[in-house]
Amino acid sequence: RDLAGVLAVAQEARQTAVVGRLAQRVAQDLPEPDRLTTQEKAYLLLAANALSGGQSAVNVAVQGEAQSVGNGVFRISEAQMSRPPSFTNRGQGQLYVTAISRGSPATAPAPAFDGLLAQKQLWSPTGNSLDGTSFRQGERIIVAITVAASDMRRTPLVVADLLPAGFEIEAVLRPEDAGASGPYRFLGEVVAPDIAEARDDRFIAAFDLFDQRRMTVAYMVRAVTPGTFTMPGVVAEDMYRPDTFARTGSRTITVAKR
Repeated sequence: RDLAGVLAVAQEARQTAVVGRLAQRVAQDLPEPDRLTTQEKAYLLLAANALSGGQSAVNVAVQGEAQSVGNGVFRISEAQMSRPPSFTNRGQGQLYVTAISRGSPATAPAPAFDGLLAQKQLWSPTGNSLDGTSFRQGERIIVAITVAASDMRRTPLVVADLLPAGFEIEAVLRPEDAGASGPYRFLGEVVAPDIAEARDDRFIAAFDLFDQRRMTVAYMVRAVTPGTFTMPGVVAEDMYRPDTFARTGSRTITVAKR
């Protein structure tokens, strides 16, 4: 981050020799793209903009079918991918290509983890562990998400738990709701996230994970719509190191009509 920031300033100051040395160091020390933090990405963009002279226009020739949406961005449909177009750089500077694909996955992603562990447990409000596959319309369920890190450090964590289509969030549980004297004491200690959002389609929480301590957040949902749905797995990741993450498995659930 710091090297990229100084590189941007050196280029603006026309310090050619300094720019050459810093550019080489930035290239050598650059992590893999998936390991870049948001701050590193921002300063690298500043450096790239300074080195390009602030010019964002590109001159690219396209052979084949591709929809141009402006400023060097092209959209290719699934049908066009059977015969993908070719792109030729007609400008003087070097260009980098970023390819982004969008679509619906054929199958749910498998459980995975790297540096974090995550577990999602379902409970009844009376403290019974639920199998997590069969529910009845109107039933209330507590979702407890426990995370832990493998490293002895502070981890700024983001937890996202997508809801099945038949569920709605009723409340985010607070520390006083659990613990030794709360009505849901069977959950054990529940932390108060720095940010907790009960959205229409997901639960979002952000808090700091300290060392290898296990920490739990919890919220209550109600089964409102009968049918068969997919319950996605919970995803937890380091806010600034996206390669440090954990993802649990998904499952198919059924909500029976009341």
